[in-house]
Amino acid sequence: GKNLAWIEEKEGKYEGWVLTLADDLATSLGVLSSRPVWNPVGDQLAAVSPEGVVLWSAAGERLASLDLPLLAAQPSWAPAGDRLAVIVPTGAAVSLDPRLLALDSEMALLQPLAADTSLAQISELAWSPTGEQVALLRRRFFPPEETHVDGDADTYHEESSGADALGPQPWLFAMDGSTFIPLPGDVGASFARPVWSANGRWLAAVRLPMGIPDPRPEVWVWDVATGE
Repeated sequence: GKNLAWIEEKEGKYEGWVLTLADDLATSLGVLSSRPVWNPVGDQLAAVSPEGVVLWSAAGERLASLDLPLLAAQPSWAPAGDRLAVIVPTGAAVSLDPRLLALDSEMALLQPLAADTSLAQISELAWSPTGEQVALLRRRFFPPEETHVDGDADTYHEESSGADALGPQPWLFAMDGSTFIPLPGDVGASFARPVWSANGRWLAAVRLPMGIPDPRPEVWVWDVATGE
């Protein structure tokens, strides 16, 4: 409670800042690709920068970094403050094959948590307060259809079906390495900003309808134990 961190737009880029409230001293964290997030049990900040994932002290001193090809989603701290979960694109189809990685608080790579190779993209994540699950927003893709070219039975080209992707939908991933578990979603909407309740029983996210001019956002809440 002694510091405040934020990002602000500057010439089309986002710059991170941290403010020490006692002396009203603000320090720049440089260009960031995500919001900065506080370690839940310490005075450290983590964020995604164009060069990878970076760790700062509360005063804005750079402590450690790891050069990884990261998606722009913000990292998520484990409740104990000893690990970070981040989203890393892998493989040739960068946007279609992300995986979760665990890093320790010194930015050393621990292990991959999950590979997602089923034509899907993980866009956001939030570690549960119990440390047992990660909530994900997972966007599913559909492979293009193959059609014959000018009646040639041996020549094909790929043709979009007009529904190449669903908006990001809510999923759970158990930290023991089990499979992805879908929560009831809405294929006509996109979800964003997953947030856990303090006791880990509830998950909330913003729902935004797709294909509607000036859509009205809603907040949906799930009972994680029952999926309702």
